Amino acid sequence: MTLRTDCLPKVRLTSTWGASMPWEQQDEWQRNANSYRCTLYYKGRRYSFDYWQGIGISHDPRADDVLDSLLSDAQGGEQPLKSSARSLATTRTAARRKGFGGPASWWPRT
Repeated sequence: MTLRTDCLPKVRLTSTWGASMPWEQQDEWQRNANSYRCTLYYKGRRYSFDYWQGIGISHDPRADDVLDSLLSDAQGGEQPLKSSARSLATTRTAARRKGFGGPASWWPRT
């Protein structure tokens, strides 16, 4: 699966500092990384999740970086896409409440 970059201008990302995952549930890397609560918007749908970036990344998350990270994790072969996204994002409650299956159902793909 590859990300269709021609659709990226249509994907919007908002982020706020600090993940919603409780501190005691975060592993050591997550505790030391920059944490965000992100929401991706595409064609009237949204997907909210926690997102971490290494301390060497000085800018806020961008849609292309976040989508690339989620796709890369899903392609890691260790888990199917939904499980991989859940382990990265740690929560899909907002998506479930909306009856939305998650990013696999709306990511632009080729």
